[in-house]
Amino acid sequence: MDVQKTMEFILEQQAAAVVRQAQLETRMAEYEAENQAWFKRFESGMSAIQQTQLRQLEMIDGLVDESKRQRERLNETQEKLDHFIVATERRFNETQEKLDALISVVDGIVRRIQ
Repeated sequence: MDVQKTMEFILEQQAAAVVRQAQLETRMAEYEAENQAWFKRFESGMSAIQQTQLRQLEMIDGLVDESKRQRERLNETQEKLDHFIVATERRFNETQEKLDALISVVDGIVRRIQ
């Protein structure tokens, strides 16, 4: 057994292992950098989504408030319309009574003239 050749073989193997380890460390650093960049993009995207959701919630709150105001105005309008209908029916009935009385008077006059 040649000790010199064995030592050279071991040193070559160790040097190759050191090179492979350095390559692996370089790859790991690259992967870590890519991972950090991806994570930053992910965080940025999530932040944008959260901001969009907040704006949407604010818009929904505004729409709900506007819907409540519209409902109140609709109820007020319906109430006014109900009062108007009652008043119109009352005036119609009064007018109908007056018209009936006028027709009776005119009928009486026409019968006396004939």
